[in-house]
Amino acid sequence: MKLNGIIVVIILILFSSCKKNQDSHERGPDCSQKPTKYITSEISNFKFKQGTYWIFIDSISLAVDTMNVLSAGSSITPYTYCENNFHEFYAFKMRPTGNNTIGDQYSLEGNRLMRNQRSEDGTDDQIYLGGAPKIDSLFIYDRYYKAVEGYLKSDLQSGGKTAYFINTDFGFIKIERYNSNNQLISRRLLKEKFIVR
Repeated sequence: MKLNGIIVVIILILFSSCKKNQDSHERGPDCSQKPTKYITSEISNFKFKQGTYWIFIDSISLAVDTMNVLSAGSSITPYTYCENNFHEFYAFKMRPTGNNTIGDQYSLEGNRLMRNQRSEDGTDDQIYLGGAPKIDSLFIYDRYYKAVEGYLKSDLQSGGKTAYFINTDFGFIKIERYNSNNQLISRRLLKEKFIVR
């Protein structure tokens, strides 16, 4: 009887030490036995390369502007919290023609497209989520686009919001900006595009 109690205690100690090892800093909370997490096929369609551009017309101000992909690149990198787990990462940088600002960086990872990703997790920065429900058909400027995903994102600096309408064939097809009073201040509609993948 005493021997059975000792065996049970030893088994419990071994079990708890194995569990601690799985949740340790070396393994992290989201580590898996799958060594590399690749970008999904749906999100891979957003691998726009240098030379891609979109021409938008703002239906409110009637201004026309062009967004250009300035650079693009990919890598397979380890997670900081999982030294034995890797993830495929692709990013492209865009800015309007004639604008000397740094521009925005769009990154692809797993099943998400993110804008100006601030952390490895990137959940707060996503503007498109693979597998999410889509709008069957949406008329933009002069044509219909199918399988469009709409994503509303709050802007912490201005207090306003931005609504992105994106599909995997053409990328950005409509971008609406709202001020802090929820008034629409800009509606950029895709007029022309040139896509390089």
